[in-house]
Amino acid sequence: DEIKYISAPSDLKNMDGGYYYELTGDIDLAGLEWGGTEMVGVFDGKGYSIKNMSFVGTVKNSNAQIGLFKNAIGVIHNLNIEEATIIVDVTSDDGSQYAAYVGGILAGPTQGSTFVIIRNCTVDKYSIFTVKNTVGSAHAGGIVGDAHNTTVITDCTNSGNVSATSSRSEAYVGGIAGGIYDSIIINCINNGEITSTYFAGGIAGEASGVTIYNCT
Repeated sequence: DEIKYISAPSDLKNMDGGYYYELTGDIDLAGLEWGGTEMVGVFDGKGYSIKNMSFVGTVKNSNAQIGLFKNAIGVIHNLNIEEATIIVDVTSDDGSQYAAYVGGILAGPTQGSTFVIIRNCTVDKYSIFTVKNTVGSAHAGGIVGDAHNTTVITDCTNSGNVSATSSRSEAYVGGIAGGIYDSIIINCINNGEITSTYFAGGIAGEASGVTIYNCT
Protein backbone atom coordinates (compact mmCIF):
# COMPACT_ATOMS: atom_id res chain seq x y z
CA ASP A 1 0.00 0.00 0.00
CA GLU A 2 1.09 3.56 -0.66
CA ILE A 3 2.59 5.40 2.31
CA LYS A 4 1.71 9.05 2.82
CA TYR A 5 4.21 10.88 4.98
CA ILE A 6 2.96 13.44 7.50
CA SER A 7 5.47 16.17 8.28
CA ALA A 8 3.44 19.37 8.77
CA PRO A 9 0.08 20.54 10.18
CA SER A 10 -1.25 20.90 6.64
CA ASP A 11 -0.57 17.21 6.02
CA LEU A 12 -2.66 16.31 9.08
CA LYS A 13 -5.50 18.51 7.84
CA ASN A 14 -5.51 17.02 4.35
CA MET A 15 -5.58 13.28 4.91
CA ASP A 16 -8.04 12.13 2.26
CA GLY A 17 -8.48 8.60 3.52
CA GLY A 18 -7.60 5.01 2.83
CA TYR A 19 -3.81 5.23 3.18
CA TYR A 20 -0.98 4.17 5.46
CA TYR A 21 0.17 7.39 7.09
CA GLU A 22 3.52 7.86 8.85
CA LEU A 23 4.82 10.76 10.88
CA THR A 24 8.31 11.78 9.82
CA GLY A 25 9.02 13.71 13.03
CA ASP A 26 7.36 15.77 15.75
CA ILE A 27 4.69 18.24 14.61
CA ASP A 28 4.06 21.48 16.50
CA LEU A 29 0.53 22.88 16.24
CA ALA A 30 1.32 26.02 18.27
CA GLY A 31 -0.61 29.06 17.04
CA LEU A 32 -3.31 27.00 15.32
CA GLU A 33 -6.87 26.41 16.46
CA TRP A 34 -7.18 22.65 16.12
CA GLY A 35 -10.70 21.25 15.95
CA GLY A 36 -9.64 17.87 14.63
CA THR A 37 -9.59 15.96 11.37
CA GLU A 38 -10.84 12.62 10.04
CA MET A 39 -8.64 9.53 9.70
CA VAL A 40 -9.36 6.47 7.57
CA GLY A 41 -6.55 3.94 7.20
CA VAL A 42 -3.49 3.32 9.36
CA PHE A 43 -1.77 6.16 11.19
CA ASP A 44 1.68 5.30 12.51
CA GLY A 45 3.20 7.98 14.72
CA LYS A 46 6.56 6.14 14.68
CA GLY A 47 7.03 7.21 18.31
CA TYR A 48 6.91 10.93 17.46
CA SER A 49 4.75 13.61 19.12
CA ILE A 50 2.01 16.04 18.20
CA LYS A 51 2.76 19.10 20.33
CA ASN A 52 0.67 22.08 21.46
CA MET A 53 -2.66 20.94 20.03
CA SER A 54 -5.11 23.62 21.14
CA PHE A 55 -8.78 24.51 20.97
CA VAL A 56 -10.08 27.09 23.43
CA GLY A 57 -13.52 28.41 22.60
CA THR A 58 -17.27 27.95 22.23
CA VAL A 59 -19.21 25.65 19.93
CA LYS A 60 -22.73 26.98 19.37
CA ASN A 61 -25.77 25.18 17.95
CA SER A 62 -23.74 22.12 16.98
CA ASN A 63 -22.26 18.95 18.43
CA ALA A 64 -18.60 19.36 19.37
CA GLN A 65 -16.06 16.72 18.30
CA ILE A 66 -12.60 17.87 19.29
CA GLY A 67 -9.36 15.91 19.47
CA LEU A 68 -6.43 15.16 17.24
CA PHE A 69 -8.96 13.16 15.20
CA LYS A 70 -12.69 13.88 15.23
CA ASN A 71 -13.39 10.35 14.12
CA ALA A 72 -11.50 7.45 12.63
CA ILE A 73 -11.75 4.09 10.92
CA GLY A 74 -8.66 1.87 11.11
CA VAL A 75 -5.56 1.87 13.28
CA ILE A 76 -3.81 4.66 15.21
CA HIS A 77 -0.59 3.68 16.94
CA ASN A 78 2.83 4.71 18.24
CA LEU A 79 1.79 8.31 18.83
CA ASN A 80 2.34 10.82 21.62
CA ILE A 81 0.38 13.94 22.49
CA GLU A 82 2.30 16.66 24.34
CA GLU A 83 1.02 19.85 25.99
CA ALA A 84 -2.47 19.70 24.49
CA THR A 85 -5.07 22.23 25.67
CA ILE A 86 -8.71 21.67 24.82
CA ILE A 87 -11.21 23.86 26.67
CA VAL A 88 -14.63 23.87 25.03
CA ASP A 89 -17.98 25.35 26.02
CA VAL A 90 -21.05 24.05 24.14
CA THR A 91 -24.04 26.40 24.01
CA SER A 92 -27.26 26.84 22.08
CA ASP A 93 -29.79 29.54 21.35
CA ASP A 94 -32.05 27.46 19.09
CA GLY A 95 -33.67 25.32 21.80
CA SER A 96 -31.92 22.13 20.71
CA GLN A 97 -29.63 19.82 22.67
CA TYR A 98 -26.08 19.15 21.54
CA ALA A 99 -23.38 16.74 22.70
CA ALA A 100 -19.69 17.32 23.33
CA TYR A 101 -16.99 14.71 22.60
CA VAL A 102 -13.36 15.41 23.50
CA GLY A 103 -10.35 13.09 23.46
CA GLY A 104 -6.60 13.49 23.20
CA ILE A 105 -6.31 11.03 20.32
CA LEU A 106 -9.90 10.60 19.16
CA ALA A 107 -13.06 12.57 19.96
CA GLY A 108 -15.67 10.12 18.67
CA PRO A 109 -18.25 8.83 18.83
CA THR A 110 -17.22 5.77 16.84
CA GLN A 111 -20.38 4.05 15.65
CA GLY A 112 -21.92 1.65 13.17
CA SER A 113 -19.91 -1.18 11.62
CA THR A 114 -16.63 0.73 11.78
CA PHE A 115 -13.66 -0.48 13.80
CA VAL A 116 -10.88 1.46 15.46
CA ILE A 117 -7.69 0.20 17.11
CA ILE A 118 -5.67 2.64 19.20
CA ARG A 119 -2.39 1.16 20.37
CA ASN A 120 0.73 2.43 22.13
CA CYS A 121 -0.37 6.06 22.40
CA THR A 122 0.33 8.50 25.23
CA VAL A 123 -0.91 11.86 26.48
CA ASP A 124 1.50 13.76 28.71
CA LYS A 125 1.00 15.36 32.11
CA TYR A 126 0.97 18.88 30.69
CA SER A 127 -2.20 18.22 28.69
CA ILE A 128 -5.61 19.55 29.79
CA PHE A 129 -9.07 18.60 28.50
CA THR A 130 -12.03 20.55 29.89
CA VAL A 131 -15.62 20.39 28.66
CA LYS A 132 -18.63 22.45 29.73
CA ASN A 133 -21.96 21.71 28.09
CA THR A 134 -25.03 23.67 29.13
CA VAL A 135 -27.28 22.09 26.49
CA GLY A 136 -26.52 18.35 26.49
CA SER A 137 -24.15 15.53 27.34
CA ALA A 138 -20.38 15.74 27.75
CA HIS A 139 -17.96 12.89 26.98
CA ALA A 140 -14.26 13.43 27.70
CA GLY A 141 -11.31 11.05 27.86
CA GLY A 142 -7.57 11.33 27.85
CA ILE A 143 -7.36 9.01 24.85
CA VAL A 144 -10.94 8.77 23.48
CA GLY A 145 -14.04 10.82 24.19
CA ASP A 146 -16.67 8.25 23.21
CA ALA A 147 -16.26 4.82 21.60
CA HIS A 148 -18.75 2.22 20.39
CA ASN A 149 -18.79 -1.08 18.54
CA THR A 150 -15.47 -2.87 18.59
CA THR A 151 -13.12 -0.09 19.45
CA VAL A 152 -9.90 -1.60 20.84
CA ILE A 153 -7.60 0.52 23.03
CA THR A 154 -4.37 -1.17 24.10
CA ASP A 155 -1.09 -0.15 25.75
CA CYS A 156 -2.05 3.51 26.11
CA THR A 157 -1.23 5.92 28.91
CA ASN A 158 -2.93 9.17 29.85
CA SER A 159 -1.25 11.58 32.25
CA GLY A 160 -3.35 14.64 31.39
CA ASN A 161 -6.14 16.13 33.49
CA VAL A 162 -9.66 15.59 32.18
CA SER A 163 -12.87 17.24 33.42
CA ALA A 164 -16.45 17.78 32.27
CA THR A 165 -19.66 19.38 33.44
CA SER A 166 -23.14 19.06 31.98
CA SER A 167 -26.46 20.73 32.66
CA ARG A 168 -27.98 17.26 32.32
CA SER A 169 -26.93 14.24 34.38
CA GLU A 170 -24.71 13.13 31.49
CA ALA A 171 -21.09 14.08 32.02
CA TYR A 172 -18.84 11.06 31.39
CA VAL A 173 -15.12 11.41 32.12
CA GLY A 174 -12.42 8.76 32.03
CA GLY A 175 -8.65 8.67 31.98
CA ILE A 176 -8.72 6.48 28.89
CA ALA A 177 -12.31 6.85 27.60
CA GLY A 178 -15.17 9.10 28.62
CA GLY A 179 -17.70 6.53 27.48
CA ILE A 180 -17.01 3.14 25.91
CA TYR A 181 -19.45 0.45 24.76
CA ASP A 182 -19.09 -3.05 23.30
CA SER A 183 -15.34 -2.56 23.08
CA ILE A 184 -12.03 -3.53 24.68
CA ILE A 185 -9.42 -1.74 26.85
CA ILE A 186 -6.23 -3.68 27.64
CA ASN A 187 -2.93 -2.75 29.35
CA CYS A 188 -3.80 0.93 29.78
CA ILE A 189 -2.73 3.34 32.52
CA ASN A 190 -4.20 6.59 33.76
CA ASN A 191 -2.09 8.98 35.80
CA GLY A 192 -4.22 12.08 35.26
CA GLU A 193 -6.76 13.79 37.50
CA ILE A 194 -10.32 12.94 36.47
CA THR A 195 -13.23 15.22 37.43
CA SER A 196 -16.92 15.09 36.53
CA THR A 197 -20.19 16.48 37.85
CA TYR A 198 -21.73 13.05 37.28
CA PHE A 199 -19.76 9.99 36.10
CA ALA A 200 -15.99 9.61 36.41
CA GLY A 201 -13.53 6.73 36.35
CA GLY A 202 -9.79 6.28 36.20
CA ILE A 203 -10.16 4.20 33.04
CA ALA A 204 -13.73 4.91 31.81
CA GLY A 205 -16.50 7.26 32.88
CA GLU A 206 -19.16 4.88 31.61
CA ALA A 207 -18.70 1.35 30.23
CA SER A 208 -21.18 -1.20 28.92
CA GLY A 209 -20.40 -4.52 27.23
CA VAL A 210 -16.70 -3.75 27.65
CA THR A 211 -13.72 -5.94 28.45
CA ILE A 212 -11.22 -4.05 30.63
CA TYR A 213 -8.08 -6.04 31.44
CA ASN A 214 -4.83 -5.26 33.21
CA CYS A 215 -5.44 -1.53 33.52
CA THR A 216 -4.48 0.80 36.35
